[in-house]
Amino acid sequence: MKVKGQEGGAAAGGAEDRPWRTAWLLALGGVLLCAAFWPPLGGLSVYFALVPAFLAARRAPIGRLFVMGWVAGYFANLFLFYWIMIVTVPGGLLLPIYLGLYLPVFLTAVELLNRRLAVPRVVGAIFLWPLLEMVRGWLFTGLPWFYLGHALYRWPVLIQAADTGGVMFLSALIILVNALLADALASRAGPKRRTAFIAAAAAVLILQAGYGRWRLSRLAVRAGPTVALVQPNVPQSLKIEQTPEDSARIFARLRRLTMSEAARAGEIVFWPETIMPGFVEAPDYTAGNGMKAAAVVDEYRLRGLVNAGQAARILEAADAGADVMSLLEAASGAGGEDVLRTSSLLAATAEIAGKPLVAGAIAAELNDAGEVARNYNRACHFDERGRLVDSYDKVHLVPFGEYVPFRRSFPPAARLLALIMPLEPLTYPGPRFKTFEIAGLKWGVSICFEDTFSYIGRRYRALGADVLVNLTNDGWFGRSFELEAHLGSACLRAVETRMAVVRAANTGISAVIAPTGAVVARLADEEGRDRAVTGVLVCEVPVSPARTAYMRVGEWWMAGAALLAVLFMVRGSMRHV
Repeated sequence: MKVKGQEGGAAAGGAEDRPWRTAWLLALGGVLLCAAFWPPLGGLSVYFALVPAFLAARRAPIGRLFVMGWVAGYFANLFLFYWIMIVTVPGGLLLPIYLGLYLPVFLTAVELLNRRLAVPRVVGAIFLWPLLEMVRGWLFTGLPWFYLGHALYRWPVLIQAADTGGVMFLSALIILVNALLADALASRAGPKRRTAFIAAAAAVLILQAGYGRWRLSRLAVRAGPTVALVQPNVPQSLKIEQTPEDSARIFARLRRLTMSEAARAGEIVFWPETIMPGFVEAPDYTAGNGMKAAAVVDEYRLRGLVNAGQAARILEAADAGADVMSLLEAASGAGGEDVLRTSSLLAATAEIAGKPLVAGAIAAELNDAGEVARNYNRACHFDERGRLVDSYDKVHLVPFGEYVPFRRSFPPAARLLALIMPLEPLTYPGPRFKTFEIAGLKWGVSICFEDTFSYIGRRYRALGADVLVNLTNDGWFGRSFELEAHLGSACLRAVETRMAVVRAANTGISAVIAPTGAVVARLADEEGRDRAVTGVLVCEVPVSPARTAYMRVGEWWMAGAALLAVLFMVRGSMRHV
């Protein structure tokens, strides 16, 4: 026995199919979805952004729905990820081809479950949407950006539920509201049923906000150390190609900001990802080779290797044509190969500042010919005496940005992919996640996009971390809203784990995020601009001892949604018997 209107190729309920109606509703849905993530609009439109797409799906044949849904998904993702084209135009145009598939897969799957097995669209939605977000966050090493839950990061009261099931649980609540509103608009059962759907959507919102207010009122937070986040604002073009003089100027800027009056109150100093010119763990003198004589002499003076009088006499002799390095070595007994080495300059910065320094750098391994064979995206921890305490090499690398996919498993494919990459990276992953112990706390270090992955935040909290640090260089993406989206993702890590998040960025956005997910401080200039600005953000870090349900159960709540969907599938299949 077959139920009229339930066939996969027919419109639901026998409704007349109008291709233009499907097209404009899907287009509207794509626009609203993009608008939900556009910073000036605040994100609340995410609660109804997909209603047009749900309505379009009800009347469309499955084949047409998939094709039109993919077109809408392609252009929506082209907008959301437009900033990738700043780095690679081919990559920016090709990535949405893949990402655009998730919307039509979702819509067609919901419709098929409803039309063939009578699974309510609401049930299909809360089962499938978070499941697809999970797949997107895992497949091809994962791209967990622009989940529905991320749109709410500006509203701390609405994101607290992430401590029960992560950002994808927020997405489930959001898609539930969307599906209920769509049911209300499409319902033909009269005003009472329509009112019931709207009331159910309102109840979800009220419960979500109510839990948030309750959780915020009960969360224990204490004051932690004061950090100084250095934002040097080095243009990406200069990071890619720099002369020795450029390298010396970058290091001088980092040193100047670290020693500035603004940074004086900071107990711990953080530098952004890969900001130190040259290589550590290698005989490298990139910054030192670019220093002028006065800067070299000053380096010796700051480190106490020569006194002020000796420094003045050496500079006078240098003006007369004497060899500066010979004079400095004779006066101090310290050779340039020791003082001007990249790792030595970093260590000296911590010692001169008299406080711990966590700095982003590149560590290199050389082959027998002295060439770089592989490198690591590293965070180096120096104590206040300039001793290297520990280091962390980034574990979760970005495909295309830090390594070529299939480099070992399928070299021909790797060579083809390398053609669309602006650089061919040689970065290798570190062995494990690790924490730094500084100022009586454990600091979990994430580099670049590692803080966008929920599992990394959970792993660090499980290792005992009190604070999640993110060293990043978003200078690749100019002043685009990638910088704001990256910050928003970090807000969700704070709620999921109840760790504060400390972000030191090259060009922005450097910030401190409380365990509530609220941004308590961000670096901005006098006009309020927080991108492409230079400065130091000094802020006390709030710390919470709280542990979350999400830490214990992760995404296992999805099993409940899956079980509910299966029960309806079984009931629907029995009706066809």
